[in-house]
Amino acid sequence: MIHPALLRLIGALAFAALRKFGQICRKPTGLIFVVFILGCFGFGVAPSILIAFHPDQSEMASSVRRLQPVLPIMLSLVFFGLILTDSGRGMLELRPPELQFILAGPFTSTQILSYRLITVALALLPLFCVGSVVLRPHVARWDACLVGVVLTFATMIMLAFHYTLIKPRLTSGMIACFRWGIITSTFVLMLESVFVFRQHLSNFEFDQFVQAIAATWSGRILGAPFYPFVQTAIASDTLKLLQYASISCGILGLTTCSCYLFSSGFAELAVEGVARRQQRLESLRRGSSGMAKSGRERKARFSLPALPYMSGLGPVAWLSLTSAWRRTGKLLIGLTIASLMASLGLSVYVTVFPEVIPNVVRLFVSWGAFGVAAYVGVLVAMGTSGGLTAPPRTLTWYYLLPISPYAIAIGATAGSTATLFAVQCVLQIPAIALTTQPWFDAVSILLLGLVFALILSSVISFVSVTTGIRPMPQGTPDVFQGARVLVFMMLVGLALVPPLLFAFGTAATTAALFGVRQAAFAIGGAVGAAIWLPAIWWYSGLQFRQRELQIAE
Repeated sequence: MIHPALLRLIGALAFAALRKFGQICRKPTGLIFVVFILGCFGFGVAPSILIAFHPDQSEMASSVRRLQPVLPIMLSLVFFGLILTDSGRGMLELRPPELQFILAGPFTSTQILSYRLITVALALLPLFCVGSVVLRPHVARWDACLVGVVLTFATMIMLAFHYTLIKPRLTSGMIACFRWGIITSTFVLMLESVFVFRQHLSNFEFDQFVQAIAATWSGRILGAPFYPFVQTAIASDTLKLLQYASISCGILGLTTCSCYLFSSGFAELAVEGVARRQQRLESLRRGSSGMAKSGRERKARFSLPALPYMSGLGPVAWLSLTSAWRRTGKLLIGLTIASLMASLGLSVYVTVFPEVIPNVVRLFVSWGAFGVAAYVGVLVAMGTSGGLTAPPRTLTWYYLLPISPYAIAIGATAGSTATLFAVQCVLQIPAIALTTQPWFDAVSILLLGLVFALILSSVISFVSVTTGIRPMPQGTPDVFQGARVLVFMMLVGLALVPPLLFAFGTAATTAALFGVRQAAFAIGGAVGAAIWLPAIWWYSGLQFRQRELQIAE
């Protein structure tokens, strides 16, 4: 199934990773890094271990166990996300050194696919073990949870691989029908969930609501493929574990066999992935961020109007905004249109049926929308590389312009700030249409969203230029890259603590001086957080000049 030379390559890569880890531990900075990783791991896993051995374990873990009826549906939605984002293509890609070795040898597509599956399994198995430990308090047996987690995500990855392998054999119409089928089924599930929510609104109980969603037609159909996997993870006795684990293994085995049947074009897909990555890097070096279909770089048909020079701030901000527009502009336009339509529909709905949504919910819905938008904004900011978080060699063009470091730091955050503020607008516009509070209060919360977008994008650039860590490392995913991403997220969280604490203090002071109103909280918090921006921009610009451009050389 796999060539001995590929097994030796896997062993060499594992030995190289361990040797690199040993070299890191020998340095003081590397040792601090390892201790920090172990501390983060301990803080993440320790609560689950304490709950697992606590005498009141059933009461402390009951909140998560109440979601068990809808877990198969949630897994199906996660799988739909993998298909719509074409994540299997990225997981099947090989690094250029691996590809050169593999293409130079007498290996078949089946052997290359086996090599890739083994490397992915070795990289993700430790993460699955950690996930099973985290879920231990919410299941009856740890061994059942480990088997269920491994089988579930292994099947998801194999299904994503399978879609990537058969996609070249499908016509564009078939692919479009498949994607629209996924979107339609998700929409039907949402409609049925809203209908169930309205039925249980008068006498709402969470357990009955969750079970009612799982009992809907769309919930049964979407949850059926992953039902055996969830039952494997929550099995309490050995017989039930063996029964559902055998069914899950059968599904995984059929999917794996089907992948091998369609593996004839895997080598071509790997070559195409490396070529696409190299072309993306070349595009970034030229200042462009858009890649077209079929591997060809598209020409920009739209360009933002030129901004005033403003000591170099205008050109840097223009480039950052243009890159953000070419990357997410069309998506944000579509989401904004959908948000406006949802706002209109909610306005009519609450006018016709004012008693359906409680007044307390309508009063604080803007804050809920702000919290959801902030969470989504963090995910978006961690998944993109723009401004000062771009690869160092793509930032060397700053040598050619007489721009001050302060202007570089401010202008480079313009694109990510605009994207994050657009996310805030998309989620808060329907909340403004739904809320019962005055318009001034609702718009004040939107202003707080703008300041949060500025703070988040500036702090991400600050952490990136001071530590040299990027939010999304390039290359094949492995345990070390996951650790670096975790460290980056932890550092961003720590850097956000002072501005957020100061914002809470100023918000409370403003409310005490001008009255306890939502507008006072929002404006006071926005002012308190914005006070930190000049210092963050100044230090980020200095560090960028001293560190990033030296690395680029």
